[in-house]
Amino acid sequence: AVVYQQQGENTKALEYNRKALAIKLTQGETHPSVGRTYLNMAQVYNQQGEYVKALEYYHKALTINLTLGETHPNVGITYGNMATVYSKQGEYVKALEYYHKALAIFITRGETHPNVCFTYRNMAQVYSEQGEYVKALKYYHKALTIQLTRDETHLDVGTTYHHLGNVYYLQGEYVKALEYYHKALAIQLTQGETHPDVGNTYCGMAIVYSKQGEYVKALEYYHKALAIDLTQGE
Repeated sequence: AVVYQQQGENTKALEYNRKALAIKLTQGETHPSVGRTYLNMAQVYNQQGEYVKALEYYHKALTINLTLGETHPNVGITYGNMATVYSKQGEYVKALEYYHKALAIFITRGETHPNVCFTYRNMAQVYSEQGEYVKALKYYHKALTIQLTRDETHLDVGTTYHHLGNVYYLQGEYVKALEYYHKALAIQLTQGETHPDVGNTYCGMAIVYSKQGEYVKALEYYHKALAIDLTQGE
């Protein structure tokens, strides 16, 4: 089932998850392995864009995971997954509610735990979608602080810099936006000059230059972005 999911063959993945579930249920409806299978099925439904079904199976998994203890890591992971689905549905209040639940559990494992960082970044994205840019910046910076303690040149750091650039752009802080796009670019270029992330950052920079009235610069960076897009296929 896992391999079929990785291949994007979701129908096959669900078929084999159901076969596994039928066997696992013989060990009891609240057995941890049943919860894991529900979680796997929820992830497949999420991948398919069937968010109602995904939430149904995440709730099934959550019910079982809670028997392991309210602060068990699996509970936090399930809360985080549910929050992501709510976010995709545009239910931002619900998404933040579940991210906060997840965060409360993850943070017991250490304030710099990777899951804490990941949750901060997801929360920032939700706040950005809501137009709450000050809060979005706050949580992106929280995530960045953790990331920088591990590896200052990791591609994920570049991604966070890019997101910060996006939010500063949305606030109309164009100088700040360009500062963070340049930080992102310096890291992304280590992956190759035609990496898709490089193209995305060039495009973001072009938009900012255009807003500043620097049209020559804007065209320069749009051409850079276009050259990369064309390497991916016309």
